[in-house]
Amino acid sequence: MCRRSGQEALRAVRAELQANRSLARMPLPRVLDLLGADFRPTSPDLYSIVSYVDTRATAGAERWAELKAYGLLRVSYGDQVCVWVNRLPEGLWLASRHPDTDVAAKNMRLYVERLRDRIASVAHGSLPAVS
Repeated sequence: MCRRSGQEALRAVRAELQANRSLARMPLPRVLDLLGADFRPTSPDLYSIVSYVDTRATAGAERWAELKAYGLLRVSYGDQVCVWVNRLPEGLWLASRHPDTDVAAKNMRLYVERLRDRIASVAHGSLPAVS
């Protein structure tokens, strides 16, 4: 991802999040009601997600490695992509789930490589952390 398109994407995402912030307060039963009685998901996962959590300030996080703590992910055979990035005292942890296809595997590999390169560029100071 080039720097310009990345900045444009971040601006677009930020604008959409701001514009739709009120939807975050909508109760799930209301959302399902709006989808209608005939709504039937075609996948066990209703949507793809990318999640980031910084756990460094969590009580006891500095001992998680010694305690062999780990995250639990729901195994699914859906058609959605899910990515979890956690910031731990000792570094970053990434877990993902994606469809078992060659196309998905190739694109997840590219995604992880570009994410790694982006993080390394920010860490080395060649790109700003926030645009």
